[in-house]
Amino acid sequence: MHGFVVGSAGVAVVPEGVLRAVAARAVSLVADWNSDAPDSGITGLMGGGEVTLYRPRPRHAVDWWRIRTQRKGERMTATTIHFVRHGEVHNPDHVLYERLPGFHLSDRGVRMARATARYLASNPQTSDIRAVYSSPLERTRQTADEILRAVNARRSSAGQEPLSMRLDERVIEAGNEFRGMRIGHGQGALWRPRNLRLVRNLWTPTWGESYRHIASRMADFSRDVIRRHPDEQVVVVSHESPIWSFRHYLETGHPEHNMLLRHAALASVTSITIDDETGGVMSITYVDPAAHIR
Repeated sequence: MHGFVVGSAGVAVVPEGVLRAVAARAVSLVADWNSDAPDSGITGLMGGGEVTLYRPRPRHAVDWWRIRTQRKGERMTATTIHFVRHGEVHNPDHVLYERLPGFHLSDRGVRMARATARYLASNPQTSDIRAVYSSPLERTRQTADEILRAVNARRSSAGQEPLSMRLDERVIEAGNEFRGMRIGHGQGALWRPRNLRLVRNLWTPTWGESYRHIASRMADFSRDVIRRHPDEQVVVVSHESPIWSFRHYLETGHPEHNMLLRHAALASVTSITIDDETGGVMSITYVDPAAHIR
């Protein structure tokens, strides 16, 4: 199988004249990571949540990304990785928690994780899960625990051995220089010269780990998953920025994006199906099983 290679792309730089007008809105969402902005695609309903189906865009296709034509008598095998974003986090001070310890799921976040766990375990298209991976942070581990509980209950009823959680640093939250700050307040005030420099480029971005590096580590992780679990379904609990950066890279050929247009809600599932032989992306689907949780 060919590897994932992050392609080159130009980077748009925000002019100084408009920076102050957009910075407050843009960077405030760094703390939230939960955009409801619509995206393009074929939208329908499955399992009670919204689903958007994508196909690779031919103009961006490279040799590892094409959909291979099935030959007569040949059985194609494909691995599906279900990337799950963690549930809502208990964060009463509204700080950007990034990779800081001590940030666990809120009560609502636990309910969200359970809703997504029920969806994954009961939906015929996702129920045959063979492995569960997680970012090592507390909020993702809690979410993965709920998924494992539901999946293992189903496996037990079928006489199968229970699965255990596997941690991997490559799917961890993006590094961010605003960690521990409340955006727009105190040390996080955007008028501070240091902070203005951090938000000068919204597409790279300049406030922390680059989208290119995030997509690269996610691609490296995905290669390993496909090697370990060919023709299987795997759950990976991660964070909005890594999930979206990798998805955007697969759809467009570059990981840089406008964070205001992300579409990866809390406890949502982004499922990527990849041909085991060629590495071609066969489909990308999105569902939000916890959208009804209040």
